[in-house]
Amino acid sequence: MDIYSTPYITSSSTWNNTNTAAYWTRKVATEMAGYGYNSSCPDNWIAPDIKGLVTDAANSGWGALSLGFAAPNESDSYYWKKFIANGETAPYLEIVYNHPPDIPIAANMQTFPGGPCLTSGAGTSIGKTNVTFQVKANDRDGLETLKTVRIEVWDAASGQQIYNQTPTPNSGGVVTAEVPWDKFTSGHKYYWLSRTVDTDNLGSTGSGPLDSGSSGWCTFTVDHVAPPAPTVSSVQFPPPPEWSVNAAGTKDQLVDVRGSGAKAEDIREYQWSLNRPLFDQKAPPTSGDLATLKFQIDTTGPNILYVRTVSKAGNISPHTAYLFYVQPKPGQDGPGDVSGDRHPDILAIDKDGNLRT
Repeated sequence: MDIYSTPYITSSSTWNNTNTAAYWTRKVATEMAGYGYNSSCPDNWIAPDIKGLVTDAANSGWGALSLGFAAPNESDSYYWKKFIANGETAPYLEIVYNHPPDIPIAANMQTFPGGPCLTSGAGTSIGKTNVTFQVKANDRDGLETLKTVRIEVWDAASGQQIYNQTPTPNSGGVVTAEVPWDKFTSGHKYYWLSRTVDTDNLGSTGSGPLDSGSSGWCTFTVDHVAPPAPTVSSVQFPPPPEWSVNAAGTKDQLVDVRGSGAKAEDIREYQWSLNRPLFDQKAPPTSGDLATLKFQIDTTGPNILYVRTVSKAGNISPHTAYLFYVQPKPGQDGPGDVSGDRHPDILAIDKDGNLRT
């Protein structure tokens, strides 16, 4: 018995109007078994394989499929077949299916540092640091069916491949890959993409983000150049040998910080701290490259303002240490107060022999 893929059968279909070449052009299987001849050869199931036809139907989005059965030789009575098509013995299709994993989308792709995937212009800006690429993959058949998620990175101008590996996703479908900073060239633009493969070795039908609705590949530009140390100035706190205009404890004293040649559009923030180089305070520029710091200094005598510039690529400048003297408050200092802040101080010698308050 030969099995064909035929045009759809309707209520008006008859053997006469379907017995044409148009109906019997694609043979999808041949089944030579025969059952039900007598009690020693009883009725039985047959299971012809029409996987190729069902695959085509699934890939093409068919709403239904029709099958036609024909004898290879209508003149040979041994080819005659009769099917039981009632109740539990009705013919059926048994299909084990697998969807390809989804093409990664831009919203599920990002770098650290850098942030979400951008697909136009220079993309994100990344400084002199290792770059970690992250992709969250998905499969309609379940995340447990994901096998690998490929990440490819290449130079936008030369096409030189920087990274091409297939990390194994975690239980949430997420993969990460870290690429050393020295694999990248400062000033160059780079593209990167991702595609997925499931445990049946079926791959996504394209590479993200270009093939999943975005206008291009994920893009970033590398900048390994640190900005110059910032410039610090203040009317209230002039540099030595002058002393502060106002006494310790005066509120809202101002200090100006500028980029010292760094382009304003390239500055993310200034980081600063007082008397210790902790750089735990932040001040973004508010006018060009200018940021104005406002604070109250309670310590009489020498103080040091530590300031550094952080570029939008994440590069950090050498720091500037701005020394200034603060006038004491009127009146005598109290017992144990050596700094003029009206509070007793504790003095100790550190491991290097320096006197600390």
